[in-house]
Amino acid sequence: MNTPAPTEPGDWISARHLRHILARGEALGVDMAPVLAAGGLSRSDLADADAMVPMAAVETMLGVWFAGGGNPLPGLKLAATVQPPTFGALGLVFQSCATLADALHAMIRFNGLLTSFGETRLEFAPGAVRVCWRAAAGGEQFRRQAAEYVLGIFVTVIRLLLEDSDRDLLRAVEFPHAAPANPALLREYFAVFAAPVHFDRQDTALVLPADALKRRLRHGDAVLKSLLEQQADTLLRRRPRPGSITTAVRTLVTAMLPDGLPAKEAVAAQLGLSAKTLQRRLDEAGTTFQALLDTVRLDEARRLLADTALPLSELPDRLGFATYPAFVRWFKRLTGQTPGACRAALSPDSGDTPP
Repeated sequence: MNTPAPTEPGDWISARHLRHILARGEALGVDMAPVLAAGGLSRSDLADADAMVPMAAVETMLGVWFAGGGNPLPGLKLAATVQPPTFGALGLVFQSCATLADALHAMIRFNGLLTSFGETRLEFAPGAVRVCWRAAAGGEQFRRQAAEYVLGIFVTVIRLLLEDSDRDLLRAVEFPHAAPANPALLREYFAVFAAPVHFDRQDTALVLPADALKRRLRHGDAVLKSLLEQQADTLLRRRPRPGSITTAVRTLVTAMLPDGLPAKEAVAAQLGLSAKTLQRRLDEAGTTFQALLDTVRLDEARRLLADTALPLSELPDRLGFATYPAFVRWFKRLTGQTPGACRAALSPDSGDTPP
């Protein structure tokens, strides 16, 4: 199991999550006042659903709640009760998406509306796509509950949006932590996921068939989605950017990429650090500058590939590659498929033949 990265002062979680947790706890008959007090919060602090609650406070609060017992899988059970409106503007974007690919890309693109410490990515393998999530901070117990909460949310929301005939797409679920000590609790996982759940794996991930990304959602509306994404973009830009060192680096790389491939030294200078100090802090967070650079470029590559009107030949220049073959080699090394094959998977109506 990976060693958790330390929580930094800038790490935060949207008050939307906390409001949902509070409501669910009260529905179960739990006195949530001491839980709020443990985090130094009151109900008035949650009046603004878009407020940012320090992650350290949330972790302390959840520790107090979970220590009370009587709820052996709290993260999983909290996830089973979510609805798209729980996520505000992002929930509305989900409901306007036309395909599962659209919804997953919205999760990745607008993750910054919900938290500063979680990272979502897509990985492609022959015949399958993996929706991976990683907590970049927090203690072991918090990360376990967060992983089960997040994957539970993904599955719960996706099933609400899919047509009835497509709701059994999930092939498997993977967690890096150990299985619960009580084997009887495994039934609780099946009740949420209705698919095999594997523990002690490398990643936190959902495994779907490759063609799942093309499945249509119930309420797709391209015009409404465009308007809602503009609003979500506005909200995202208003978010302060202190966050963790990994969040800061990803933010800077994303902003600098249109002007050319950013060097580590240039990013470090923007943070008032030397390149050596930046690398040391990234080492402490369990990552590297190259890994974050690849993550940002890959997210942007997939976003561009979803735009079928954009010729594949234009992607290398936008992503900082000298040639198209160099881009293809890099993309295939990270994803196991060519850019053209990825475009075919992400674009249900595309008739392009993958090169």
